[in-house]
Amino acid sequence: MVEHLTAGGTFMANTIPVIAVVVVVSVGFLIARRWREPMFLISALVVEFAVFLTANRLIGRDRPNVPRLDSTPATASYPSGHIAATIVVWAGLAIIVAACTHRRALRVVAFVVAAALAALVGFARVYRGMHHLTDVLAGALLGVCALAVALTAVRVTGYVSERQRERRDRAGDGVGLAR
Repeated sequence: MVEHLTAGGTFMANTIPVIAVVVVVSVGFLIARRWREPMFLISALVVEFAVFLTANRLIGRDRPNVPRLDSTPATASYPSGHIAATIVVWAGLAIIVAACTHRRALRVVAFVVAAALAALVGFARVYRGMHHLTDVLAGALLGVCALAVALTAVRVTGYVSERQRERRDRAGDGVGLAR
Protein backbone atom coordinates (compact mmCIF):
# COMPACT_ATOMS: atom_id res chain seq x y z
CA MET A 1 0.00 0.00 0.00
CA VAL A 2 2.72 2.51 0.97
CA GLU A 3 4.75 1.60 -2.10
CA HIS A 4 1.75 2.35 -4.37
CA LEU A 5 1.00 5.63 -2.62
CA THR A 6 4.61 6.81 -2.78
CA ALA A 7 4.93 5.69 -6.41
CA GLY A 8 1.87 7.80 -7.25
CA GLY A 9 3.26 10.75 -5.33
CA THR A 10 6.54 10.49 -7.18
CA PHE A 11 4.85 10.09 -10.58
CA MET A 12 2.64 13.16 -10.15
CA ALA A 13 5.76 15.25 -9.49
CA ASN A 14 7.64 13.99 -12.54
CA THR A 15 8.42 16.45 -15.33
CA ILE A 16 5.70 15.43 -17.81
CA PRO A 17 2.72 15.50 -15.38
CA VAL A 18 3.93 18.82 -13.91
CA ILE A 19 4.23 20.43 -17.34
CA ALA A 20 0.89 18.95 -18.42
CA VAL A 21 -0.94 20.50 -15.45
CA VAL A 22 0.68 23.89 -16.05
CA VAL A 23 -0.08 23.81 -19.79
CA VAL A 24 -3.74 22.81 -19.31
CA VAL A 25 -4.32 25.45 -16.63
CA SER A 26 -2.47 28.12 -18.63
CA VAL A 27 -4.40 27.39 -21.83
CA GLY A 28 -7.65 27.65 -19.88
CA PHE A 29 -6.72 31.05 -18.51
CA LEU A 30 -5.45 32.28 -21.89
CA ILE A 31 -8.74 31.24 -23.53
CA ALA A 32 -10.46 33.32 -20.85
CA ARG A 33 -8.12 36.19 -21.84
CA ARG A 34 -6.34 36.23 -18.52
CA TRP A 35 -2.57 36.50 -18.77
CA ARG A 36 -1.44 37.00 -15.15
CA GLU A 37 -2.27 33.51 -13.90
CA PRO A 38 -0.38 31.60 -16.62
CA MET A 39 2.49 34.10 -16.44
CA PHE A 40 2.69 33.47 -12.70
CA LEU A 41 2.70 29.66 -12.98
CA ILE A 42 5.04 29.47 -15.94
CA SER A 43 7.55 31.98 -14.57
CA ALA A 44 7.56 30.23 -11.17
CA LEU A 45 8.24 26.91 -12.87
CA VAL A 46 11.03 28.42 -14.99
CA VAL A 47 12.67 30.00 -11.92
CA GLU A 48 12.35 26.74 -9.98
CA PHE A 49 13.85 24.69 -12.80
CA ALA A 50 16.74 27.07 -13.45
CA VAL A 51 17.70 27.28 -9.78
CA PHE A 52 17.24 23.52 -9.33
CA LEU A 53 19.58 22.72 -12.22
CA THR A 54 22.16 25.25 -11.06
CA ALA A 55 22.16 24.08 -7.42
CA ASN A 56 22.08 20.45 -8.48
CA ARG A 57 25.15 20.91 -10.69
CA LEU A 58 27.09 23.02 -8.21
CA ILE A 59 26.44 20.89 -5.12
CA GLY A 60 26.23 17.43 -6.69
CA ARG A 61 25.24 15.62 -3.50
CA ASP A 62 25.06 11.83 -3.71
CA ARG A 63 21.73 10.13 -3.17
CA PRO A 64 21.23 8.26 0.11
CA ASN A 65 23.15 5.01 0.40
CA VAL A 66 20.02 2.87 0.83
CA PRO A 67 18.08 0.51 -1.43
CA ARG A 68 15.99 2.55 -3.88
CA LEU A 69 12.50 1.79 -5.09
CA ASP A 70 12.96 3.86 -8.27
CA SER A 71 15.58 4.07 -10.97
CA THR A 72 18.18 6.70 -10.20
CA PRO A 73 17.89 9.81 -12.37
CA ALA A 74 20.92 11.54 -13.87
CA THR A 75 20.57 14.49 -11.48
CA ALA A 76 22.09 14.64 -8.00
CA SER A 77 20.15 14.43 -4.75
CA TYR A 78 20.20 18.09 -3.65
CA PRO A 79 17.74 19.79 -3.81
CA SER A 80 14.62 17.74 -4.47
CA GLY A 81 13.20 18.96 -7.76
CA HIS A 82 10.10 16.84 -7.24
CA ILE A 83 9.06 18.69 -4.09
CA ALA A 84 10.03 22.08 -5.54
CA ALA A 85 7.89 21.47 -8.64
CA THR A 86 5.01 20.14 -6.53
CA ILE A 87 4.98 23.29 -4.42
CA VAL A 88 5.25 25.55 -7.45
CA VAL A 89 2.32 23.89 -9.22
CA TRP A 90 -0.09 23.11 -6.38
CA ALA A 91 0.65 26.01 -4.03
CA GLY A 92 0.73 28.22 -7.13
CA LEU A 93 -2.75 26.99 -8.04
CA ALA A 94 -3.88 27.58 -4.45
CA ILE A 95 -2.61 31.17 -4.66
CA ILE A 96 -4.53 31.62 -7.90
CA VAL A 97 -7.69 30.19 -6.33
CA ALA A 98 -7.26 32.55 -3.37
CA ALA A 99 -6.88 35.50 -5.75
CA CYS A 100 -9.87 34.52 -7.91
CA THR A 101 -12.49 33.76 -5.27
CA HIS A 102 -13.79 35.13 -2.01
CA ARG A 103 -15.14 31.73 -0.96
CA ARG A 104 -13.25 30.73 2.14
CA ALA A 105 -14.02 27.02 1.72
CA LEU A 106 -12.46 26.93 -1.77
CA ARG A 107 -9.39 28.77 -0.53
CA VAL A 108 -8.95 26.40 2.40
CA VAL A 109 -9.44 23.32 0.22
CA ALA A 110 -6.89 24.60 -2.32
CA PHE A 111 -4.21 25.16 0.32
CA VAL A 112 -4.98 21.89 2.13
CA VAL A 113 -4.64 19.98 -1.16
CA ALA A 114 -1.34 21.77 -1.91
CA ALA A 115 0.02 20.99 1.56
CA ALA A 116 -1.14 17.36 1.43
CA LEU A 117 0.43 16.79 -1.99
CA ALA A 118 3.68 18.44 -0.89
CA ALA A 119 3.77 16.24 2.23
CA LEU A 120 3.05 13.13 0.14
CA VAL A 121 5.75 13.90 -2.42
CA GLY A 122 8.29 14.82 0.27
CA PHE A 123 7.59 11.62 2.18
CA ALA A 124 7.64 9.57 -1.03
CA ARG A 125 11.03 10.85 -2.13
CA VAL A 126 12.62 10.00 1.24
CA TYR A 127 10.76 6.69 1.62
CA ARG A 128 11.76 5.54 -1.86
CA GLY A 129 15.43 6.27 -1.09
CA MET A 130 15.80 9.10 -3.58
CA HIS A 131 16.55 11.99 -1.19
CA HIS A 132 17.81 12.91 2.22
CA LEU A 133 15.37 14.89 4.38
CA THR A 134 17.49 18.02 3.90
CA ASP A 135 17.14 17.64 0.10
CA VAL A 136 13.37 17.70 0.50
CA LEU A 137 13.47 20.70 2.85
CA ALA A 138 15.74 22.59 0.42
CA GLY A 139 13.41 21.69 -2.46
CA ALA A 140 10.41 22.98 -0.49
CA LEU A 141 12.23 26.25 0.21
CA LEU A 142 13.14 26.50 -3.48
CA GLY A 143 9.50 26.05 -4.49
CA VAL A 144 8.29 28.71 -2.07
CA CYS A 145 11.00 31.15 -3.19
CA ALA A 146 10.22 30.54 -6.88
CA LEU A 147 6.57 31.36 -6.16
CA ALA A 148 7.57 34.55 -4.34
CA VAL A 149 9.78 35.68 -7.23
CA ALA A 150 7.07 34.93 -9.81
CA LEU A 151 4.35 36.62 -7.77
CA THR A 152 6.49 39.73 -7.39
CA ALA A 153 7.30 39.75 -11.12
CA VAL A 154 3.65 39.43 -12.11
CA ARG A 155 2.54 42.14 -9.69
CA VAL A 156 5.26 44.54 -10.85
CA THR A 157 4.47 43.82 -14.50
CA GLY A 158 0.76 44.43 -13.87
CA TYR A 159 1.48 47.66 -12.00
CA VAL A 160 3.78 48.98 -14.76
CA SER A 161 1.27 48.00 -17.45
CA GLU A 162 -1.54 49.79 -15.62
CA ARG A 163 0.54 52.98 -15.20
CA GLN A 164 1.47 52.96 -18.88
CA ARG A 165 -2.18 52.57 -19.84
CA GLU A 166 -3.15 55.50 -17.60
CA ARG A 167 -0.41 57.67 -19.13
CA ARG A 168 -1.57 56.81 -22.65
CA ASP A 169 -5.16 57.66 -21.71
CA ARG A 170 -4.14 61.04 -20.25
CA ALA A 171 -1.86 61.85 -23.21
CA GLY A 172 -4.39 60.72 -25.82
CA ASP A 173 -7.27 62.66 -27.28
CA GLY A 174 -9.26 62.53 -24.06
CA VAL A 175 -11.12 59.33 -24.94
CA GLY A 176 -9.68 57.62 -21.89
CA LEU A 177 -10.84 60.44 -19.64
CA ALA A 178 -14.49 59.86 -20.44
CA ARG A 179 -14.53 56.52 -18.64
